[in-house]
Amino acid sequence: MRSPLLLFVIGAVAALVIASALYWSTQNPDEQHVRPGDSHVTLTFQGYARSYDLHVPRQYDGKSPLPLVFALHPFGGDAATFANITGFNEKADAEGFFVVYPQGLNGSWNAGSCCRPSSQQIFDDAGFIKMLLVKLKSDLAVNDSRVYVAGESNGGMLAYRLACDFPEDFAAIAPVSATSVVERCNATRPVSVFAVHGTADEVIPYNNTTRSEGALPVPPAVDAISYWAQHDGTVSVPRQQVEGNLTVTTYSGGSNGTEVVLYTLNSGRHGWPAEIPTTDLIWRFFDLHPRRST
Repeated sequence: MRSPLLLFVIGAVAALVIASALYWSTQNPDEQHVRPGDSHVTLTFQGYARSYDLHVPRQYDGKSPLPLVFALHPFGGDAATFANITGFNEKADAEGFFVVYPQGLNGSWNAGSCCRPSSQQIFDDAGFIKMLLVKLKSDLAVNDSRVYVAGESNGGMLAYRLACDFPEDFAAIAPVSATSVVERCNATRPVSVFAVHGTADEVIPYNNTTRSEGALPVPPAVDAISYWAQHDGTVSVPRQQVEGNLTVTTYSGGSNGTEVVLYTLNSGRHGWPAEIPTTDLIWRFFDLHPRRST
C-alpha cells in the first residue's frame, strides 16, 4: 500500500505536468514546439531546401517579447560553426534574446556582386531572411523594434544588403570584416551600423591604400561606413578614440537615434576578431539601438 507522502509526491508531479501541458496548449499553435533550447529547422524557399539553427534563451516564457538577432556565417562557413565561433548562444542566455543562424546555399550568400555561387545563380538570400523573419515572428514572441543582423565577411555583406532592402525591419546591423556590395542601396529609413574591420584584411580591403594584391574586387569597408553615416544623417565630423591598436570612430546624432560606429583594428586580419570581445560589443550596441518611430 502506498504511503500518503508518496501519493502526495506523485500527485504534485502530475499536477505540474498537466499545468505545463495546459500552458503550452494555450499558446499560438505555431509557438507550442518552440521552447528554450536549440533546434535545427529545414524548409523550402523558392524551390530550394533551406535550413536554420535557432537558439531560444532560457528566459523565454512564450509571452514576453524578446529581441531577435540574425547571425550570418562567412563564405564557406555553416550555421553550427558560426554559433561556436561567436558564442552568441551564451550571450543570448545571459541577456535574453533569440538568435537564429540561417544556412547559405553552398556556404555562400548573394549579397549583391558577391559571393559565388549564390550571387552568380541569383539566389534571393535577402528574401530568404525576410521570410524567416516573418516565420519567426509567427512562431515566437519577438520584440518588433529589436531585430538585428550580425554577419562575418560574406555574411556581413548580406547584413548591409538587408539594411538596404528592408530598413523597416532591422534596427541595427553589425558587419564584421565586411563591406557593402549592392549596386545601389535604396534604404528609405536610417539603420544603425556597428562595424569591425582590420587594416591588414587580405580579403576585403579596409581602404584602397591598404588593399592587398589578392583582395576581392569590392569597395573598401570604409566606403560602406561613409555611406551609412551620411544616409543616417549623423555628424559630419566623427569622434575618435585610440587605445593601443584599436581606433573607435563614432558618427553620432543620426535620425531616430541612429549611430554608425567603426572599430578599426590596426594590423587586424580577415575574420571574427579575437583581440576584442566582438560578440559582447555587438550586443551592447544592439541593446542601445532599438528601432524608433520616425
